[in-house]
Amino acid sequence: QQEGIITVTDMKGNNSQVLLSALKYPANIAIDPVARFVFWSSEVAGSLHRAALGGMEVKLLLETSGKIAAVSLDVLDKRLFWI
Repeated sequence: QQEGIITVTDMKGNNSQVLLSALKYPANIAIDPVARFVFWSSEVAGSLHRAALGGMEVKLLLETSGKIAAVSLDVLDKRLFWI
């Protein structure tokens, strides 16, 4: 979180790679394996973001004055929830 990166690894914890970098305190990560998106919040900015699982197409979805404490997905109904 302090480094501003999101990394990925294989299921054994090997082959770690940086997926996204230069982020502002990323937190509360959720993955949509069907649509192949990663969602995360930023603790500093109070915002929600989305990117393709390959690390491309980064998009700001929402900015708020409050802190986002949790992010969850309903993959079947294609909905993103946050608190």
